[in-house]
Amino acid sequence: MSSKRFRSLQGAKVCWLMSLLAAAALAGCGGGSGSPGANNLVDSGGKTFQFGSLSGRAVATNPPITVNGSGATVTALKGDISSLILKDPAPNLAETRIAFSRYQDGNYELYTMNADGSNQVRLTNSPGDDIGPCWRPDGARIVFASKRTGNYQIYEIPANGGTTLRLTNNAFSDIQPCYSPDGSKIVFSTNRDGNYEIYVMNADGSSPVRRTNDTSNDDYEPRWSPDGSKIAWAKKTGNVWEIWVMDANGLNQHQLTHDNVVNHWPAWSPDSTRIAFHSFRNQNSDVYVINSDGDGTEARLTTDPNNDTEPSWSSDGAKIAFNSGRDGNSEVYVMNADGSDQTRLTNHIASDVEPAWGPFIRQRTLIGTGSVFGTPAANGAAGFLFSRGYGSSSALYGGNGEVINSIVLFDGNPRSGVLVSSPSGANNLGPELVFTVEADSPNTLSFLALVNLPDYRPNWIVGANASIASANGVLIDFSSTTGKITAILPYTGVRLAGSGKPAITEEGGQRVVRGSFLGVWDGTGKNLAPHGAKEVRLDVQKGAVVLIK
Repeated sequence: MSSKRFRSLQGAKVCWLMSLLAAAALAGCGGGSGSPGANNLVDSGGKTFQFGSLSGRAVATNPPITVNGSGATVTALKGDISSLILKDPAPNLAETRIAFSRYQDGNYELYTMNADGSNQVRLTNSPGDDIGPCWRPDGARIVFASKRTGNYQIYEIPANGGTTLRLTNNAFSDIQPCYSPDGSKIVFSTNRDGNYEIYVMNADGSSPVRRTNDTSNDDYEPRWSPDGSKIAWAKKTGNVWEIWVMDANGLNQHQLTHDNVVNHWPAWSPDSTRIAFHSFRNQNSDVYVINSDGDGTEARLTTDPNNDTEPSWSSDGAKIAFNSGRDGNSEVYVMNADGSDQTRLTNHIASDVEPAWGPFIRQRTLIGTGSVFGTPAANGAAGFLFSRGYGSSSALYGGNGEVINSIVLFDGNPRSGVLVSSPSGANNLGPELVFTVEADSPNTLSFLALVNLPDYRPNWIVGANASIASANGVLIDFSSTTGKITAILPYTGVRLAGSGKPAITEEGGQRVVRGSFLGVWDGTGKNLAPHGAKEVRLDVQKGAVVLIK
């Protein structure tokens, strides 16, 4: 039986073992005072919640709560938490994202999506083309080329969207940027010397250095090898394109393909031993793979009569995303690394091109500087909840193991007045897990937000980033079969009985919640009742909102 271990900081004498694979087992045990340092909640899949600065008072008065349903578990922890990091030693491919360019509103814009094609999110909205996305190795930012100022320049944007940062500023065209494996450098192609050459600059755009010097030809599409030692690129000589490789410092330049056709868009495998590319050698373009050591060994991966182009490897090397026109316009597809099981990911009337598979992210900051929740969570929080359930988080990439499905952060002013609890009897009314997060009257919750894995984009329910600035409390309903959030109901009212706190009953197989609700959010973060509600009915079997009054 795998378990989670909790040890408090700052003198709290509490030890908890929380089983996440079978029925809940929450047992206190005595022990010496904890020493200052990071605390851990370790789940059965190896993911670790690491947190610091949890007050002993908070643990003593409101210790961790773990509640099991029929297949899912929810754990809640409350305190004055200054940092919370989610570490994942064995990340799931379903938790990665793919960036791509979509022809939208008359030009190309950047999008990202889950690895199975779901949850497509637009990142840019500019008057000029935004093309050629490439992920920073930590998955936090994406670099790309944009024509928004008239000529292509290099920009960077947070992977969840936000303010773009311009990295180059000149009268020439800077295109096809991509990070070095350590994220400290960016390699790109530019015509600032009259023809296109390969340059390397610092990740902030400073100190550009030329790596190729072939005035008779053009050098495009540079990509750094994952081991950091090499750069592959496409050299154009007349109408012929070939794949070349050089050392990262520009030395030992040598030609890898010798087909006298159009070979370009090199993409390194994660182990740096192979390079995928597309080639026009059979009256159309197909995706090929060649060994990077120059022995000439190649394999053809696609054979469709339409063009298959722009390959990009998954972080584990098991799959390759690519662009294909086989369904009438350009869409993003994915296949196994041997070319089998070719599956369409996008289905849009416009063209979807240039897929770039994001990295495994082995560490995410949830609370503290650099939080995926942004500024509100950077300064700490009053607590968090997370849910786990069995089943696949992705039709293409999930297994049948236990996965974390939802994470909720919350804060109040003061934090010491926030209480998280599981209402007595509520979890016996059906296969749902119900929790409340409340503030002492007259205080309020200052923010509450959630992320649903495998996507880590925050959905704001309460706070400055939400439509509701504050609430006295929030009721959160989880499916106890999957662990996914069914409904979130922020409300007015105080903890004292009869003062407006929601009442929960079961009527005809439905969970009925009555109160003064400021809105009714479903598990995707959509407000189903923007004008508020007095009664919400939940289907306890399906875990869905069925009626709002």
